[in-house]
Amino acid sequence: MHKIMDMISTRLGDRGLVSLEINRLIKDVSNVIGQERHFESTSLNKALKSLGWEEHILDYHTLELICLFLEDETEFKTNQ
Repeated sequence: MHKIMDMISTRLGDRGLVSLEINRLIKDVSNVIGQERHFESTSLNKALKSLGWEEHILDYHTLELICLFLEDETEFKTNQ
């Protein structure tokens, strides 16, 4: 899980985000996609924009990493 977060932090850090913003973005992504397994990236980007994020803050690879991180986090919490 730490390796995935490191990759997310590096990718978003290159876009100028600091740690606090990265954590907030991950939380916002989690809230937007909720429990759904299927979502459209255009809808996600529109929702994030309405929350104050830049229009194209997430690229496909970073979004995939965030989804993996969220899945791992959910499984970790379930197994505790």
